[in-house]
Amino acid sequence: MSCIIQIPNLPSGTKSILWETNLENEWIFVSFDSDSITTYSVYRDSLKGPQIMFVGTTRLPIFGSVPLLLNTCLLLLLDSSGKIVQTKLETYGFLNDSGEQEYT
Repeated sequence: MSCIIQIPNLPSGTKSILWETNLENEWIFVSFDSDSITTYSVYRDSLKGPQIMFVGTTRLPIFGSVPLLLNTCLLLLLDSSGKIVQTKLETYGFLNDSGEQEYT
C-alpha cells in the first residue's frame, strides 16, 4: 500500500533530497538548499498512520556546497573548488545510543 505524505517545513528553495545510507538509519533523510540541510524522520507506524517529522536544520559549513552522501550523521559535501568536505549533522541528537529513535 502506498500513500502520499506531506513533508513538513520543506524549504521553498530545496534543491534535492538525500536518504541516509546506513541501513540502521534508513528512515532518516535530508533536504538541502544553498545554505542549509534540513533533517527529517519517517515514522511508518504512528497513531495517525505514516508521518514525516521535521527534526531540525543545520547550516552548511560552506555556502553553495553540494551534499553528496549521508551516512550515520556524517555528510560529505563538494565545495566550489572540487574539494570533498566532511561535516557532522548536529540534528542526529534525537537518536539514542543504540541508533533508535527516541520518543519524547
